[in-house]
Amino acid sequence: MRLVFLPTYSPDYNPIELLFSAVKSRIQRNDYLLQRRMQGDDDFGVYTILHEIVWSTTPEDTEGWYRKCGYF
Repeated sequence: MRLVFLPTYSPDYNPIELLFSAVKSRIQRNDYLLQRRMQGDDDFGVYTILHEIVWSTTPEDTEGWYRKCGYF
């Protein structure tokens, strides 16, 4: 394992920023569904959709983000 120290604010070198971008994009694509689930009193539907969005990230996505940031 090798520690890599990043500058204070460096989203170009931080793969988590690419994950956040992908998650936000997927949330926007599912906006109608989320809005409908938010109308009710039960938050479980909203959490279920968000869980599916976050966990839809594949190992290939993650590898691509690390490559883009120069870690591979």
